[in-house]
Amino acid sequence: MKIPAEESQPIELIDVDGLADMQKGVGGYIEVLAIDRPDATLVINEDGKSVGLPLNRRATLALWTHLTRWRHGRAYGRCPDRGPAG
Repeated sequence: MKIPAEESQPIELIDVDGLADMQKGVGGYIEVLAIDRPDATLVINEDGKSVGLPLNRRATLALWTHLTRWRHGRAYGRCPDRGPAG
């Protein structure tokens, strides 16, 4: 699933095959966040804030909802969700 920062763009299902796809999806180095419920992995741009990517409010809401220790963190830029962790 791809969660664009631009709220007028739809969330879409995408296929992600390996590190290169994840880096392309976020536009840089990745940071991987495992989510317990649902069993999924959120992949974000590791340097999103420092390189000036826009706040991704939808990905941030998913992060806050499903990973409570991140309630004060924020996601920036495009965020492809890899689906079930494993």
